[in-house]
Amino acid sequence: MKQIVCLGAEPWTKFMGRTQQLLTRIDDAEILYFEPPLHLPASRKKKMSTHASRNRYSKKPRERMIRSNIYACPLPPIWPSTKLNRSANTRTMVRYIRSRMAAHGFRSAALWVSSPFYADVARELDVCCTVYDYSNRYPYPSRMHLSLVQYSDVILAATPSLANELKNLKDVEALNMALIPDGADCRLYAQAGENAAAFPHELFNVSGPILGSTGTLTSRTNFSPLIHAASLRQDWTFVLTGRWNDSVVPNTLHRMPNVLVLPCRSSSRVAEYAAHFDLFFQLNTPAAAVPDLIPSSVLEALSTGKPMVLVTEPNQPALLSEFTIPVRSNSEFAAACRKVLTDPGNHISEDRRHFAQVFDWRRIAAEVSRILEANGVV
Repeated sequence: MKQIVCLGAEPWTKFMGRTQQLLTRIDDAEILYFEPPLHLPASRKKKMSTHASRNRYSKKPRERMIRSNIYACPLPPIWPSTKLNRSANTRTMVRYIRSRMAAHGFRSAALWVSSPFYADVARELDVCCTVYDYSNRYPYPSRMHLSLVQYSDVILAATPSLANELKNLKDVEALNMALIPDGADCRLYAQAGENAAAFPHELFNVSGPILGSTGTLTSRTNFSPLIHAASLRQDWTFVLTGRWNDSVVPNTLHRMPNVLVLPCRSSSRVAEYAAHFDLFFQLNTPAAAVPDLIPSSVLEALSTGKPMVLVTEPNQPALLSEFTIPVRSNSEFAAACRKVLTDPGNHISEDRRHFAQVFDWRRIAAEVSRILEANGVV
């Protein structure tokens, strides 16, 4: 069985990100997934000020089994990153990773690194090869990127802009790099629509068109187009099924009778709601770290073949304008939705479906496995 040690950029949750989606689809492999460490307070006095904080930082990391072949564990807490602390933090993480590798009998493991944060750690581990999955921009010095790029045997870049960023680093020769885009559960959403998914009970009493969004809502999301359209068209129902928390969604939306803000659900449940949407929309989240990265919610919508209205900033280039309907203002958003809902020729499109299927996680993971096998990683 193949052995893979992954230094993850995020905790392993039921809402799986890129790294988790790819790792779970690698056949015949035992995987140790290390989650990012907590950062200890700068002051020991502050750290020990309350019983709760003592418990939080003194607990030993607990390994948990995600699947029969995948184990996840948070790295031990570390001190704030300074010149003095850097070496100590690296030793702490390396010592713990080595202990878990020994406990699982890992002797010739491949290392998968998801963030330049682990540049110093990666050099200290005894592994057969290193894969650097560069899928986002992180606020770490360029020396950490350079160190990891020089040390890696295979580099996976999520977008052309990220690939160019690594190619332009100084002192970097030819890179063994492949372009591996982010994906989505496209097949799941396509099948939910084709198989007439069960009608969710929250939508039983809805009359008129249903406009839905599966995108994640953050503190930077611009809700004004949605508020404007929902006020203007009481006969439309807007359904938000993406991830969010109470501090993000304005109270105005909760009070609107034709807006349903649903709790977070699994991908399979969200796909059941999406099967009954007449139109998808994506609210704008400004200042994206990687502007040419296609959000999974856009791919999910396109995989159903249904039309999608995409809100962008005035100075932001339109994303996938051949498959989506880009708008830049509140009035344009309402007008575009009205045009789609009243035009019978604006519904299911096989071109949208075919485009999205290229980004299905199964296809992307199969390509990653092929690349890793060709390079002797697994």
